[in-house]
Amino acid sequence: MAPGQAKTRIEIVGDAEVLLLRERLIPLVRFADLLGVVPTYVDAGTGEAEVDRRTRMADRRSRRIPAAGKEKPATPPAEPLHSRNSSDRRHTGGALEIVVVNTGTQTYGLVVGQFHDTEEIVVKPLGTHLKSLEEYAGATILGDGSVALIVDVAGLAVKANLDAVVRMTRAREQDADALAEQFADSHPLVLFHNAPDLLCGVSLDMVTRIEQIAPRQVEMIGGRRTMQYHGGLLPLITLADAAQVDPIGDDKELAVMIASIRGHEVGLLGTMPVDVVEAGARIDQTTHRQKGVAGSTIIHDRTALIVDLYELVDATWPEWAAEQGTAQTRTAGAPDAAVLLAEDSDFFRAQVKRFLEEDGYSVLAGADGEAAWELLLQNLEKVRAVVTDIEMPRLDGLGLARRIRGDQRTAHLPIIAVTSLAGDDDIARGKSAGINDYQTKLDRDRLLEALREFWRAPAPNPVAAVGSYAAV
Repeated sequence: MAPGQAKTRIEIVGDAEVLLLRERLIPLVRFADLLGVVPTYVDAGTGEAEVDRRTRMADRRSRRIPAAGKEKPATPPAEPLHSRNSSDRRHTGGALEIVVVNTGTQTYGLVVGQFHDTEEIVVKPLGTHLKSLEEYAGATILGDGSVALIVDVAGLAVKANLDAVVRMTRAREQDADALAEQFADSHPLVLFHNAPDLLCGVSLDMVTRIEQIAPRQVEMIGGRRTMQYHGGLLPLITLADAAQVDPIGDDKELAVMIASIRGHEVGLLGTMPVDVVEAGARIDQTTHRQKGVAGSTIIHDRTALIVDLYELVDATWPEWAAEQGTAQTRTAGAPDAAVLLAEDSDFFRAQVKRFLEEDGYSVLAGADGEAAWELLLQNLEKVRAVVTDIEMPRLDGLGLARRIRGDQRTAHLPIIAVTSLAGDDDIARGKSAGINDYQTKLDRDRLLEALREFWRAPAPNPVAAVGSYAAV
């Protein structure tokens, strides 16, 4: 392991150190500890052998994870055996030599002092006085006549009590898998209250800033609600402006969720406290659906209304939509042209489909990547662009993009990913798969703007497009 990687590659699960290897947790065992010898290293400055005073292979910044089913431990104490002199500091950041071995039933990493070379050997049995040592499986005679012991990796695993560590790491991985499954189709929401007993949520991706204000800062002039903000006036809306819900009380401490809608900054008023949660995408789109309310979901055992900011804004300032010019011609010369939408969440699929259709597009929607691919093959002459989620069953967005780029009939299509996974690594993986652009799922304006740019551009020659993605 290269110097400096310990803080990201070695974690502590319970009391055990594990190596993160290809998204798996591999238990680590230090060979010197099992042999009962004092570990040493060669000081790079003096060239002399020094005692390795490290009690752990993990870095102080390495992630510490409680064992499955246990509470998060208190912050671990400092490791007093770490030397503070310069040679120890250099060694602490040095490379670790790790051999990943497999016993047939378990895999673990054996940390050794250093590697030498590979040898073709003949294994000879141990003498009777050494047969009781579970650490060794035999011996061999090297080319220079010296005797070398052959390590028994299964015996080392037994001596290190790795069964318990493996059970703990497997439980941890199962917990992580369950958590990933739970949030695979989740969406971050800003939670607030409208009336005291009405919990509401708005997509975090839509919110650019949250301000806490006093009721006196809200002004009602000419039937329009505003507040002074950064030297100007910020238009304000509440859920009660369009939906049949109780209004906000006059004596409540207010929160303003600021968003950019149809080219204007606007503030959604709610009451404190404000929280951010991960909400599952299993959203009821019928029970509480009305203007300004996209649906409802259960959060902390309470019903929460999901606010549709665009409907609220359009109900209050209908002229903004006209200003934005949504009646632009997008399908000139191709009246049957369509957008292919791949999204496994019923709620988000319905929302994005509505955005697109209200803007004049014909939409073919699939419940996952595989369904979308089948729709594409059935409508090769119609589809002009693809909008896809990333996390989907059967075939995810990256797999769909690769399949589209790998087929001469579809390789020319622009692909826009709508997702919350938009970090640098995610974008790099998306571009390598052939995705042209990343947009937030419920940011209607930016998604439509990006789609219009691709829609107006002349479609490239499909054969040339295949060649351009040949290296993907």
